[in-house]
Amino acid sequence: MNRTLTKAVIFDLDFCLFLTSSMGQQLFDPLNPLLDSWSIVSDQQEAMKDALWTGAARDIIPTFNLTVEQSEELLTAYDTLPIPDSAHLYADVVPFFTRLRSKENCPELLLITRGTKGLQQSKLDYLDISKFFDHAEIVGDHREGFSGKREAFEHYLHKLELTGGEVISVGDSAKDELAVGRELGMATVQTLRESVTKDPDAKHHIKSLEELWPIIGRERPAV
Repeated sequence: MNRTLTKAVIFDLDFCLFLTSSMGQQLFDPLNPLLDSWSIVSDQQEAMKDALWTGAARDIIPTFNLTVEQSEELLTAYDTLPIPDSAHLYADVVPFFTRLRSKENCPELLLITRGTKGLQQSKLDYLDISKFFDHAEIVGDHREGFSGKREAFEHYLHKLELTGGEVISVGDSAKDELAVGRELGMATVQTLRESVTKDPDAKHHIKSLEELWPIIGRERPAV
C-alpha cells in the first residue's frame, strides 16, 4: 500500500474513464461525403477510418499522402464530428469520483487528454465529466495551448507547486501519460480496460478505479 498522501492525480480520458469504443465506427460516417468528393475508393476510405480510430488524425496524413488542402479539410471535418448517443463512461467512473470529491482531503484532480480540440471538447461536454476535476486540458492536435502531455504535466507541477513524487498519473497509454509521468518522477497507474496492452513499466495496474483508494492514500467512504 502507498501510504504517502498524494496531493494530485492526473487522469487520461480515452480508455481510462471513457469507453471510447462505445462511439462505434459510425462516429466517422459524417466523413463519407468529404472522402467521396476526393474520389477515394471504399476500401481506402475504410482504411482511413481504421487509422483514425487507432491514432491521431494528424498522424494519418503522411500515410495516405493527403495534399495540404485535403489535410486541412479532413482535420476540420474530424474536429466537428458529433458524438453518437451510444457514447458512455465506464461504469465505475461516476461512483468513484462522487465518493472521492466528497472527501475533505480530496487531492487536486486533473484531466489531461490528447486529441483534436473540438472533438475532445465535444466528448467532455457530452459525458459531463469536467465537473469532477479542478483542471481539464486538451493537448496535441491543435495550434493553441500545450503541444503535448509533458508540457501540460510540467505546467501543472509548477502551478500547483508540487514535485513529481506527490503526483500520480493514471491512464492507459504506455507511450504517453504513463511514460511522461514516469519521466517526471510520478507513480504511474495503468488502467487495464479492454484492448489495453499491459505496460510492464507502470508501477500499478488496475481494472477498476475502486482499486485506486490505497494507491492514492485515501480510505474509501462507506457510501
